[in-house]
Amino acid sequence: MKRPLSLILALIILALTAVGCADKIPSANEQDKTAAGEDNTASVLQTTDNTEQPADNTTDNTSDNTSDNGQPQQTVSDESGIPPLVKPWESAPLNGGYISEAAEAIVTVAESYLARKMWLQYECTNIYETLPGTSRVRRTQQYLNTPEDCTSQNIGYTMCSFFAYDVLYQAFGIDMKTSSGFAGATDMQVFNYTITGKETDLEKRRVEQRFLDTLQQGDIIVNKHRVSSGHVLIYIGDGMIIDSAYFGSQGGGNYDLSANKDLIEKNGSVRYREVMSFFETDNYYYFWGEKLWAIVRPSLKYELNITEQTQNRVKNLKNIYVEKLSSHTVGQSVDIGEEITFTINIRNDRDSAATLQVEAEVPQYTEFVSGAQAPTDGKLMWEVTVEPGKQQAVVYTVRVLDDPALYGSYVSGEGSTVGGVNVRCRDMYIGKHLSSQQTVSIRTSLHNTSQITERYMDMAKIIYNNAGLELDLPETGELLDSLFVKSPASDKHYILNQDSPYYDMIVPTMYGGYYCCEEYDIGRTADVYGCKLYIGDILVAREGDNLYAYIFVEGSKVLSLKTGNTLYAIKGRDQLLTLIGRDVFAVLRPSMAQ
Repeated sequence: MKRPLSLILALIILALTAVGCADKIPSANEQDKTAAGEDNTASVLQTTDNTEQPADNTTDNTSDNTSDNGQPQQTVSDESGIPPLVKPWESAPLNGGYISEAAEAIVTVAESYLARKMWLQYECTNIYETLPGTSRVRRTQQYLNTPEDCTSQNIGYTMCSFFAYDVLYQAFGIDMKTSSGFAGATDMQVFNYTITGKETDLEKRRVEQRFLDTLQQGDIIVNKHRVSSGHVLIYIGDGMIIDSAYFGSQGGGNYDLSANKDLIEKNGSVRYREVMSFFETDNYYYFWGEKLWAIVRPSLKYELNITEQTQNRVKNLKNIYVEKLSSHTVGQSVDIGEEITFTINIRNDRDSAATLQVEAEVPQYTEFVSGAQAPTDGKLMWEVTVEPGKQQAVVYTVRVLDDPALYGSYVSGEGSTVGGVNVRCRDMYIGKHLSSQQTVSIRTSLHNTSQITERYMDMAKIIYNNAGLELDLPETGELLDSLFVKSPASDKHYILNQDSPYYDMIVPTMYGGYYCCEEYDIGRTADVYGCKLYIGDILVAREGDNLYAYIFVEGSKVLSLKTGNTLYAIKGRDQLLTLIGRDVFAVLRPSMAQ
């Protein structure tokens, strides 16, 4: 039977349309015309050997479901003409394996950070630094040293990119911070695509498929906005990624750890995600606006030599959570002759028992008191077997030597290893404490201030003088002017003045604020959340033109040095920071300078 001419013409037009839809994505050798507005699908796609990527194939509705090379072909939807995404990990899953030792190192370190849960949070929002020679200020960031530094006594802060930097630094000693960053690392990119926001659905699907086909375990995924920051993630295989992101009260920024603790532990700032989450939204999140979408493979530039610490972590601590704690927490100084108890917690998340070697040094300025056995050459050693799903603690105690010359020194929290991996807690400041009699006297005065007519620092002087302690502090504004001086790089920001006659009274780490910038120790403001305050500690702060001064009473109460008869209850750590102000603040412990 003859076909009508109109039907034949329609089939010809349909065929031509199908051919037009099969245009390939531009290769690495093609000019990116998007910036000039000449093309709507500009991209750069590279392979590890810098050869041009082949175009994505669309199926031809034949009965044979295989292509010329024997690989399964994609099925085209009858309605949209958009082929479904093929997920490579579903046909060739790693099943917990690793494509290389380098990939295993990356995944192990990343998961070691992930295991810190709520103790690894998204960037410290209140600590800033001035860039040398400029007036620009940026948030201070630094390497976290090891994942084991982040414990229930020490919160670590990291952004998405710095999390990826830290993983590479721990795994291989690669310092990516000295380069132009992941988005600018074109010599390490095996895939990048400049998004115009004008792509058709079919073009989007082709880019998505090429992205998935290119991904390898250990790759860094980068989403870079043209005029602002983007996001960085680590691909760990089997369709899963690890990233650090801000989740509000459920794991990011500064918050009261006592609130929603169970929820926060499950949703810390570092978490697992599915790579397919990129493509779940109807508006194609990664396809609106002009952005760079890239995959960075560090092995293209660096020799990935695994560090000794990470070799030990992979061999001995994979799926083992370790933290070292001290009986003296943040802000709690230790007196001469006082004992310090260290606890090393080991939790086994494996399916089988783990036997680990634990070593610890007796810190300088201390002497051994008790532990598993007497030290040999200054070292304590244990062999610990932890059953699956269980936790075991190694505990030992030392005593600070009775030598007044040690005031102002520190007892180191380092010198311990588990399975050959260093673990540490915060260093402890050796500072003179109030005697029991002095503490009682100050407590009595703080609860009976109605008889004191003086206010501000004069009131603090009387309270201390009643306890037989000489205290000579200027008024709050003059005191803060002495403690904090303008940064040489910015008239708006301050640095701590170590030449101040009141510097020795500052509780180590418990100072800072929104306008206090240093080039180290990003956690100072954060330390206030877990700080240990003593009766008689003086809190001073400036917020704009307002000055604040309080004395810590006990429990959850502070006394205003302005009103003199008002006790404020501190309901949480957030309220404490709000109470003392945000611009600059310091916690003074006068007994340390006596």
